[in-house]
Parts: sequence; structure tokens; C-alpha cells
Amino acid sequence: MRTLSFKDVLELVKQERDYQDKKWGTIEERSQSIPGFMLIAKKELIEAEDGWCKNVQGRHSALREMIQVAAVAIACLETHGGGGEDESVIANIKAFENHPDRNSDDLIFCPACGEQFDENNGTESNCGDELLCSTDCAEEYGL
Repeated sequence: MRTLSFKDVLELVKQERDYQDKKWGTIEERSQSIPGFMLIAKKELIEAEDGWCKNVQGRHSALREMIQVAAVAIACLETHGGGGEDESVIANIKAFENHPDRNSDDLIFCPACGEQFDENNGTESNCGDELLCSTDCAEEYGL
């Protein structure tokens, strides 16, 4: 069951980003490292848990805190970008998913680089969910 449209959710996050910019300064005025953003997002997530446990209403309710988590994550991406390599990984995964031979039992394609490889020579990704063509590919794409 959908309560808000994606567009409406993005508007809520935009409003929160505007609020954060007014309160703390824009990302151009006050730079933050990726670990700094991660710590802030973690703090906001803990506040969301507290809001849920205590049935808090208003700005510190669980849902409002989740909007703050999203706004912090977006500020991080605005500041540091999508990582470049991550963007190419996304493109490769899409190409992998849409490859005409993907469902063939004898063909395996690396979701990170798109190269075909022998399943017996693959390397598991760090999360263990993907089989990659090589350890080098896993390290290069951080998987």
C-alpha cells in the first residue's frame, strides 16, 4: 500500500535538505567527509528508532527522522558524487540483466564488468551475492 508518491517523497526530502542548509550551512559552506555523513546518518537513524520506540510525534517522529536520514544521504551524494565506478557498475549490471544469453546455463557474465567467464573460475563478491569474473574485478569495483 503506497501512502505517498515517489515525487511527494522527494519533495519531503528536498524540504528537509533546505532546512538542513539553513540550519548548518550549504554543502559549499560546510564540507563534510563521507565518514562524517555516515556518522550523521547513523545518528539520525538511532533517533528514528528512539522516536518509534517512544511513539514520538512531530519533527522527532520515526518517519520525520527517516526523512532526515534520506536528506543526509543525498547531501553526501551531492558532495561526493556517485563514485564514478559505481555508476559504471550500475550500467554493467543493467547490461548483464538485459543480455540475450543471460539465461543460458552455459554462459556466465560478470555483473561488474559484463565479461563472459567460466563459472568454475569465478570469484565471490564481498557480500557473497554475486559471482564475479576475477578477484581483480571484485577489488576494482569494490564488490
